[in-house]
Order: sequence, then C-alpha cells, then structure tokens
Amino acid sequence: MNLTVMTKRSNLKPINMYDQIIDVICNGEKITFDQINVDCRDGDLVFVRQLIMYFARKKKVGSLAVIGRRFNKDHATVLHAERSIENYIATDKEKRKKVEEYNKKLNRIKVFIEKRDELTKLIEPLKEDVALLEYRLVNIRLTLDNLLNYTNIMIK
Repeated sequence: MNLTVMTKRSNLKPINMYDQIIDVICNGEKITFDQINVDCRDGDLVFVRQLIMYFARKKKVGSLAVIGRRFNKDHATVLHAERSIENYIATDKEKRKKVEEYNKKLNRIKVFIEKRDELTKLIEPLKEDVALLEYRLVNIRLTLDNLLNYTNIMIK
C-alpha cells in the first residue's frame, strides 16, 4: 500500500510515511536526523537508526534496499535492525515501552494519511464538477451581457 498522498490537481502536499517515522522518532529521542545519519556506532544513535528501520519495515514504506538507502546502509543492516528491535521488545521493558509508544503515534499518523487519501479521492470528481459549473456560469454571464447589450441597442 502506497501511503504517499498525491493527486494531479491537489494542492495538498504529499505525506511520506518514511519521513513521518523519522520525524516522530527523532523528536521523541530529541535528536536530529543529521546526527543519526552518520557512520557512528554509538549505542544510542544505533538504537534510533534501528528503530526507524524497524518501523519503516513494519509500516511497509519500501523494500529493504529503499529503507537502508536513507542511511547509506544495505538490506542486511535493515534486517539486522529489525531483529535487534524485536530482541529489545522481548528482553528490555524500557525499550519495549518506547517501541509501543512510537507504534501508537505512527498508527495515528498512518490512519490520518489513509483518511486524507480517501477524502482526496472523493474530492477529485467534485473539483471537475465545480470546474464545469464555473465554465457554465461564465457562459451564462457572457450570454446575459450580450442580451443586455442587445437590449440597450434596441432601446436607443
């Protein structure tokens, strides 16, 4: 399922779930993406990167290669990150709680994106109807203007 919202005529900005995952986790950990997107093996930074990769996999934002590419990592690193977070969930209460909190936040965002996508699909045909009505209204105005001009000529 593609969670990026885009339409031909929509002025809504696309919402990318991968970007949302990064924002939620980086904000929650009080860290910037630039700080974790370096070749560093600091435990806290590695955990944040692994969380992002884990949720990117769980929310199906792309293939292993696509997910890893964001961090200049390969698919094997993404698989390792997923296994590591699953291990933390099973063995570390504090990290399990963090994962559950992030999951709740990300689920709300995913629902918002899906609802927005549904509404956008419903609005698109209405935009075409509005455009047609505007076109007809312009034609009616022109016809009325012509009638008014003709009437004024006839009166003179």
